[in-house]
Formats: sequence, C-alpha cells, structure tokens
Amino acid sequence: MTTFKIAGLAVQGERFGIGHAARLRYLLDSSTKLGWDASQFDITKCSEGEKQIEDLINKLRVFECLIIDVDPRYVEENHEVLSQVFVALQQSKCTLVLIDSRIDFPIRQTFPGIQFNLVICPYGPSGVEIDGEEIIGFGASIFEESLRDLRSQIRNPIQTPRSILITCGGSDPFNITTLYLRSLNLLVSKSLTIKIVIGSHFPQIHLYELENEGRKSHHRIQFLNAPESLTRYYLGVDIALVTGGLTRNEVLFLGIPSVVTDLNIEQEVSTKLFESGGGLLRAGTYFQDSEEELVESMSMKALELLDSQALRKEIAINARLLMPDGGVELVLREIERICNKKSPL
Repeated sequence: MTTFKIAGLAVQGERFGIGHAARLRYLLDSSTKLGWDASQFDITKCSEGEKQIEDLINKLRVFECLIIDVDPRYVEENHEVLSQVFVALQQSKCTLVLIDSRIDFPIRQTFPGIQFNLVICPYGPSGVEIDGEEIIGFGASIFEESLRDLRSQIRNPIQTPRSILITCGGSDPFNITTLYLRSLNLLVSKSLTIKIVIGSHFPQIHLYELENEGRKSHHRIQFLNAPESLTRYYLGVDIALVTGGLTRNEVLFLGIPSVVTDLNIEQEVSTKLFESGGGLLRAGTYFQDSEEELVESMSMKALELLDSQALRKEIAINARLLMPDGGVELVLREIERICNKKSPL
C-alpha cells in the first residue's frame, strides 16, 4: 500500500462520542501498521473560540486525508464549527472521508456545500455495498486488533453458563445497567456470576442506584471500573446483556449470545435486522417501553439463553455470520483508492 499522512477527527466528550472516538482510534491504529502516518484530534477544543478553530485547521492542513467520525448529536449542536473546519480543508485539497450514522447519510446532508470524497456507513445491510464513493453495511464495521484475535479464541457455548457480562457503554445515559441487574435479580432460582462494566462517564446517581440494586442481589457480582478495553473481559463470558451500538456489534462479532436493549430508533432498526437473522435476542427500546416492561422482557430473554444451550449455540453461529471480519482492511483499501484518485502519483 501507498504511505499516506492521515488525520482523524472525533469528539472526546462526556455526553456523547465515546464509541465514535474508539472506532476511529482502531482504524488509525490499523493504518499505522501499514506504514501510514496517522494522528487523532479532538474537535471539542474548538468550542473555546476562534483561535482554537484556527489552530486546529492549521494542524490539519499538513495531512493528505481527514477522517471524520462524530456523533450526529454533536453535529447538530456544533454545525458552524465543523463547517469552518471542513470548508478550510476542502480549499486546501485535503481528501475528506466521513463515517456517517445512517444509510441516508444525514451528516453529509447537513453540509451540502462540502464535497466528501468518501462516505462510509457501517450500518444497514449485514454485508457491504460499495457504490462509487459510498460504502454501506455492517461488513464495513471496524474492530480493534485484540478483539479480532479474540474472535478465534471464543469457545462454543458450554452446557451450563457460568458468567454474564453487563456492559452498556461509557455513559449509559438511561441507566440500562441497573435495569439489567434488576432483571437478573428476578431469577431467584439461579445464582450467577455477573460482571458489570462501569463506564468512565457514568452519572453518580446511576452508580448509587446500581450499587443499591447490587446490595439486594443474591448473585455474585464483580464491578469493572472504566476498563480501557473489554477484550480480556469478553473471554469466558457465556451471555452478554448490552445496549445497541458499538458494544452490541462487538458481541455479535465475537459470537457471544446476547440480549440487547436499544436506546433509539436507529439502534432498533439494526438490532431488529440482527434479531431476524437469529443473531441475538432483543429486550425492547427505551422510551417506547416502560422500565417495568423492559425489566420483565430482559428477565425472560436472559432466562431463554440460560436454559437452552442449543439456542446459545445457534445465536453464536448466526452472530458471527451477520458481523463478518475484514471491515478494517476494506475501509483502508477504499481510503487508499480515493486518495490516489484525488492525488494520483
């Protein structure tokens, strides 16, 4: 491959963007193994004023390619800042690559005056579709190298599941973690080992509610405080209880039988796709279902997985088929192609 000097632009914030920043870091890390010169920048510093915006633009001008992976909510609130950055880099002939959030490319539509050279939506169909300068599908999903190594180590589901992992993102804004633990506390006839991930930006009130629910539990509970990576915790997990988004995609990729609760309609659409393919069990969607309905559904779905080794095995096989490997290589090949097309050697 040709060597390129590429930059990544993400949000390092408490409110949103943790998964996007992590995905971008995985992609940039993979590019350095090809000999590319890659750096990641935080767009949130630009909110401090015009000088910070100008400083960021000057730093980015030296790169041949800019990859943007930001949460749509941040785009809505910071459209003017992003627009200044994109216009300046477009004028400097920088190749612009956008990782968008839906198959109709809503972020691209937000900036009609910007010509993104490549737009990637790692959602939609379970495979991948490439149409000119557009890539759509979960086949373009990006996972860190350690997770890809772990994929080959995950064993077939055991007869009696021993370990459950609850992980709901870095901030878990609706405290789904506590609802999952509450649902498992309803399974009074079983005593389980439960590992619970505490994200780095969990609100304090959520931690209080979670600890209170933990004190009521008859299960063996281990809290994992803000781990940088979940890779080593996935190994040995029999069932995962997660929210939609990056974590859901990771457990699908690994073939870990899972129950998923969605936080919005976009997550619900793709989770239902994976559910129809037999790759997971779905509890419901926050806001659409009451907390009581969600807890009851979570408990029933978890019990289905706990009681059936055949179901867990079927889901594990289907999950891997629905979330294939190779997304990183595909995305880097297309970035190389579009960079060479814009600036041929």
